[in-house]
Amino acid sequence: MSNLISQDNGKRNGHNTGTPQYLQRFFLERLRRLVAIRRERGPLFDVGDFDLRLLDKAVYSTFCDCLDLDSGAEARAILRHEIAGAGSGNTEGDLAN
Repeated sequence: MSNLISQDNGKRNGHNTGTPQYLQRFFLERLRRLVAIRRERGPLFDVGDFDLRLLDKAVYSTFCDCLDLDSGAEARAILRHEIAGAGSGNTEGDLAN
């Protein structure tokens, strides 16, 4: 997951659209919810489990949506918070498999 945070430069597709704040908030809340589900239920799955892979893809896709909506800094903060939580006794591993 840490490679996702460092790869982007805050812009995607080379343009900046004046995105409405409600859309940014929607996708940031979606990312928070997916990350929370991943944290809570991730340990219940095997690493190769289809449901876990699907959840990880949803996290990644929503992260990319946040980047497209110029909310990359906030999205990276959500993921950093999750990575920090994973290092404090949570054994689930990386979000991006």
